[in-house]
Amino acid sequence: MAEKIFTRMGDGSGIYLSPVDIRYDLEEGTKDAASRGKIPELTQEELDYLYEIIAMPVTVIGVKRGQEVVSSSDSGAFKITYQSHISMDRATAVQVHEKVLAADSLDLGNIDYSFKAVKAILHDEAKVMELVQANTIMLKRSVQIGLK
Repeated sequence: MAEKIFTRMGDGSGIYLSPVDIRYDLEEGTKDAASRGKIPELTQEELDYLYEIIAMPVTVIGVKRGQEVVSSSDSGAFKITYQSHISMDRATAVQVHEKVLAADSLDLGNIDYSFKAVKAILHDEAKVMELVQANTIMLKRSVQIGLK
């Protein structure tokens, strides 16, 4: 039986993958990110380093200072509550992403991204944003579009 390595999917769920599958995902995912972000692709040395981190058999790992990467999450404040079935408000979910999951950025958007739908509750949304900005580092520097 081929060696399987425990790792996690983007939503945090655990999975066992072969080394070949992990390397393929790393290569394809970073190529896609470079293309979308219009940035240089990772070098083979950088890909090997990421693989080494992912393949470690320990539960707590870190990277050398200066080797960090930006971590973000689409649907940030909603994803953790939905995927983990933990009831918490959006402000708490943002803090969990920042302080526990080491996210560098995520959104605090309303469940309906349409400005027309949110317009009626904008005053409530502004208070949630204010609370989150007071209790996190990453959103203190964010721009409050439409909340000025």
